[in-house]
Amino acid sequence: METEKTELELTELELEEFLEEVEKVQAQLRFNKIVQEMKENDPNLYQILFDFLHKKLSLDELNDFLSLEGEARRAYIDSYQAR
Repeated sequence: METEKTELELTELELEEFLEEVEKVQAQLRFNKIVQEMKENDPNLYQILFDFLHKKLSLDELNDFLSLEGEARRAYIDSYQAR
């Protein structure tokens, strides 16, 4: 009887690990969808993030961009050129 309980616990542990992995995959898929939508709907904003992640845009430049508000931020995005 005790062996059966251990096997059941192992199965529950495996199930928990599987569910954690599924959650990670689902989170990655949601992130990928957001990035794809940004790439399609706001390609310049996508390019800003892409350039930052690939170290073509410095942290100081990104902070300057983030300090802009409203129309100034939109103008920066609209005029941004890939590096």
